[in-house]
Amino acid sequence: MPCHSVVVECITFDTLLKKHGVPHYLKLDVEGAEPHCLAFLQSMGLPQYISVEAESLDYLLLLWQLGYRQFKIVDQMRHNSRFPDFTNDNPFSRFAKRTCAYADRFKNRVVKVPFPRGSSGPFGEETSGSWQSMEETAYNWLHLHFGHASRGSLNPDSWYDFHAKAPRASAGMHRVASLSARNATPIWELRPRAPGFVIQSNHAEA
Repeated sequence: MPCHSVVVECITFDTLLKKHGVPHYLKLDVEGAEPHCLAFLQSMGLPQYISVEAESLDYLLLLWQLGYRQFKIVDQMRHNSRFPDFTNDNPFSRFAKRTCAYADRFKNRVVKVPFPRGSSGPFGEETSGSWQSMEETAYNWLHLHFGHASRGSLNPDSWYDFHAKAPRASAGMHRVASLSARNATPIWELRPRAPGFVIQSNHAEA
């Protein structure tokens, strides 16, 4: 099939926020440009809920720097699942997790489900699981990232989003601290340590 280019009019993310305001929930999936969009929130205010693809731990740290303190890693293949979310702690649990994942994928393909394949799924309090600290969320993500199949609760055959919830007092409030690459100060130092990882704070929380 022949292809041709199409010129599309674009606007910047901050222009969009100024025109329509800060949303209650913000979903970011912009193929690596998430940090640029997150940087605009420092002066525009925080959505009560936000989600980004869990492609990099930097996204989680940026959310923490913005003021988010409660997090989840949501499995994008389990939106319609009725199975327990098994951990990776033992062979039986890992086998059950993989078996349920295959069953969920079959269901998503052949059954009419509330969230079709490719949808963002529920957000906010409707997401599965309990809210966790940044450290707990980072530990789970690092186990998956470094291929530790017997740790954490994430399925290496699936993909994930970071979800975050802002404190009520912070939602919609402006923040003046800069997150630009030029003057951002690293808040967390990540150091691998067998059998897990250490996340060490080198600055007091603002």
